[in-house]
Amino acid sequence: MRRWRRALPLAAFLLLAAGAALSFDLPGPPRVAAAGDSPIRAVPHRQVAFTRMPARQLVFSPDGALLAASSVDGGIRIWRVAGRGPPRLLSHEGGVTSLAFSGDGAMLASGGYDRKVRLWRVADGRPMRSLAGHQGTVWTVALSDDGERAASGGEDGHVRLWRTRDGAPISDQKGHDLNVWAVRFATGGAFLASSSFDRRIRLWDGRSGAPLQTLSGHGEAVVALDIGPAARLLASGGDDSTVRLWSLPGGGPVRTMEAHQHIYSVAFSPDGQWLASGGRARSA
Repeated sequence: MRRWRRALPLAAFLLLAAGAALSFDLPGPPRVAAAGDSPIRAVPHRQVAFTRMPARQLVFSPDGALLAASSVDGGIRIWRVAGRGPPRLLSHEGGVTSLAFSGDGAMLASGGYDRKVRLWRVADGRPMRSLAGHQGTVWTVALSDDGERAASGGEDGHVRLWRTRDGAPISDQKGHDLNVWAVRFATGGAFLASSSFDRRIRLWDGRSGAPLQTLSGHGEAVVALDIGPAARLLASGGDDSTVRLWSLPGGGPVRTMEAHQHIYSVAFSPDGQWLASGGRARSA
């Protein structure tokens, strides 16, 4: 469920581009028509208001019980999807660029314009620690399934791996020549993938941070990444208007699909049988 819902940042991005304040519906169970191949009709569950600032990203906890949203002013709100109470409020000073839940939903990581990764305890919203080291904006963060490691990438082209229990750095790799736009752990955390404006994807050991493979093929910036639930396929999308599939762990190319639009987000379904991509507002 976690990866399938990563397509949500596209909606937030489009709202941000429009400069509109955000209110959005928390989803209820989808209604499916009798015919198995009929479109799914989404049913509004409830609407929540955000702030006067538009959202940058929406992310569900792995079990779907929590929804976190961030804004460019640094505000982070966490709602219980089934609850009716007010959201838990957090603040990442300087503005938030990315969010990620741990596998058990107990920890939230945020990356920001302040060049830091911040770790939060979801139960009470208290800050756990701040991870400093990047020399530019942190554009992307990820947490391993067990919550023991955090990964980050950003404007300085570095991919960093951290130990969450004490904030100690595990590795710092100058992995890309330009901005790192996405980092993703594979299920089980055995390896990590990163993508960049330098048109490359890199695979790393998810525990030590050692480099494993470099994947080339995209003709423009690689903006979006996701890893299938069995960690056998990697999906990527970018400004060359293609979605590409790669085999894991070797990284061999499997298929290239023309999307006819810049790709901002890709997400596997929980069973790995479907892949969704989102791009410019024309289609999804």
